[in-house]
Amino acid sequence: MIDQVDADVLILQEVGSLASLELLNERLSSPYAHLACPPGNSDRSIHVAVMSREAHHTTSHADRVLTNDEGEPLIAPLAEGGDLVPMGLKRDLLQIDVHGLTLFGIHLKSKTNPDWQTVAADVVRTAECRLIADIIRDWSAANDKPGVLLGDFNEVASGSSLTPLNTLGMLDPFEAMLKAAGRNPSTYWPKRRMRVDRILLNDKAAELLDRKSPQIHINHMARTASDHYAVSLRLNLPG
Repeated sequence: MIDQVDADVLILQEVGSLASLELLNERLSSPYAHLACPPGNSDRSIHVAVMSREAHHTTSHADRVLTNDEGEPLIAPLAEGGDLVPMGLKRDLLQIDVHGLTLFGIHLKSKTNPDWQTVAADVVRTAECRLIADIIRDWSAANDKPGVLLGDFNEVASGSSLTPLNTLGMLDPFEAMLKAAGRNPSTYWPKRRMRVDRILLNDKAAELLDRKSPQIHINHMARTASDHYAVSLRLNLPG
């Protein structure tokens, strides 16, 4: 499926380790030259990773602390019976600088939670979105370049937990395309109308968008590869 999508830069979720990413890369018909899979906060080894044709610089934000509505650290146990500690992103936010473009690769908190967890899943996801929005705002204030936020949001676009991200005013090119076609497909295919995997563009990136390129890769191979369909688009970057 990765060969079929043939992306220049690919963001993946639920990667066990850099070693497993390297083994996957070896199986591709056209392996990627540059890989990164920094260890995030997941205790299930479901990390965010990047595969790129060009050299890139990747920064992990796994050490950042989530906050509540009052700006205080969100405190919860990391494991059943564990001590209460400040929570970080459940996985990570990867900031990837490549070819004059900055990508923010994410995998937000899922809807599920273990019975012992003292903070609701939606509260955690909202806190993640609040932190990510702050990071992107700080980056935007210091940079006048194309920026992209992409990955598994684990929430439909209208979900209240995504409100902090919606304040960024980034473009969802799939929304306009699908609305014009009168379609509401799922990217998490076991459930209908669950478009939880998205690519959002700031104004600079939107100017470079190939308007016909947004695609949800829906086919039998995609279902065999994952319970999420891959999504892709093309930006016409200088050079």
